[in-house]
Amino acid sequence: MPNDMSPVAAQNATLSLPNVPSKVHDRLAQAVAPPPERPRGFNDTRASAKAIKVSLNLDPLGFVGVKVPDGMPRFTLPVDVAGRKIRADLNCKAIRKAVAAVKEFGPDGVAIVLTGQLEKGDTLSSAGLSAMPKTPKPQSEVPAEAGS
Repeated sequence: MPNDMSPVAAQNATLSLPNVPSKVHDRLAQAVAPPPERPRGFNDTRASAKAIKVSLNLDPLGFVGVKVPDGMPRFTLPVDVAGRKIRADLNCKAIRKAVAAVKEFGPDGVAIVLTGQLEKGDTLSSAGLSAMPKTPKPQSEVPAEAGS
């Protein structure tokens, strides 16, 4: 506020901008405005993800007769899949449960699933191992032959 202007006059003063030719004004508006939206085609579609979550169905035969030593808290399980060797740091308690499930239900009667988040270096972080008994498929009743 200049010294020769009263506070009331300063409040009522307006700021005047220099006259800008409309051609320049339009160019400035185009530079500041967002680009016009164009219709997106299927090939323009992209998605992003925070992590790669994996679920691997393991062969139960690999758990037949395995002895997990007591007192061993963790074990790094190597898994061969699609020409890669993935390493999963697992709790030994989960491995013991999988071995017990294979022993109880047999290799054909259990599904063993390894889940986790795939990280660099083909390692699974937050890995978990679960053994689920397979439920037998109900057999449909065969109708008795007519005329017997």
